[in-house]
Amino acid sequence: MRKNRFLFNKHFAAMAALGALAAPLPVLSNEPGVLVEQLCASCHSLNNLERSAGYSQADWQTLISYMVDTGEGTALSKDISAYLAKHYPVNNKRESTVVKGDLKLSFKYWQVPTLGQRARDPVQGENGLIWWVGQWGNILGRLNPKTGEMKEYTLPSGTYAHSVSLDKNQTPWFLGNKNGTVGYLDLKTEKFKVYKMPDKNARDPHTGVFDDAGIFWFTLQHSNMIGRLNPKSGDIKLATLPTKGSRPYGIKLDSSGTPWVSCNGSNCLVKVDKNTMELSEIKLPGAKTHTRRLAITPDDMVFYVNSGMGKLGRYNPKNGKIT
Repeated sequence: MRKNRFLFNKHFAAMAALGALAAPLPVLSNEPGVLVEQLCASCHSLNNLERSAGYSQADWQTLISYMVDTGEGTALSKDISAYLAKHYPVNNKRESTVVKGDLKLSFKYWQVPTLGQRARDPVQGENGLIWWVGQWGNILGRLNPKTGEMKEYTLPSGTYAHSVSLDKNQTPWFLGNKNGTVGYLDLKTEKFKVYKMPDKNARDPHTGVFDDAGIFWFTLQHSNMIGRLNPKSGDIKLATLPTKGSRPYGIKLDSSGTPWVSCNGSNCLVKVDKNTMELSEIKLPGAKTHTRRLAITPDDMVFYVNSGMGKLGRYNPKNGKIT
């Protein structure tokens, strides 16, 4: 068993040790059940098992291989996957329905070098390169899909970035979700430039987007704020959402460069005045409506994912109609 086989940071390990992340599992065979409870809870909540779609033993082994190196074909891998397959088997109720169409799609995937990093939010640049962040591994990664070559950069300590955005020069910018920073990787020097939030309450930059003028707009979910960074001056301005607990999440620009934000904690969309940063809140129908991501069409229709109600919504800024 390799010394660094399991990747987890001190924060999650400490919580697991205190039982904050662990939930009781059925233990029919002591050894596998104890292993699952101890090893899986080192990096994430055991509730993830309850929420999973369920898998066969072979598919559980594949999924585990993305997270930790248990050694291919080892007794450890077989014991854990057998236990999971028995208690969390394939759930056909959540199975997708495949329909025939005019196109047949194929998929290609790449496994990131560092296991357990929670690779997320990939973006592809105009040069074809794909950037991602490994949030739990504190990593910024790059993939060349033509060659399959990957390179990982360790972010400044404590960053734990949630997402990555590209500016007009294809420079990758990260949003430090745990230390209240945004920054970028200088592609020539391969060094990081970091900007700290001017307000101690602005703790968790989340998702960002660049406008045509090069201004970086971003959300701070649990801080309930919107941020604006001018990379030329380093000046950062912040605005707090009018409704407490709105939890701004996704952010997009309309055809005029106006930022629109989705609320993951309240039934609202927010329009940002790009000059004054004045915020206008649009209330959406349904108290349980929460919106994580949004998209804006060329004619400025705002589509949003109502993840709280399992719906797709559309807001027409021209007449205020919500569908």
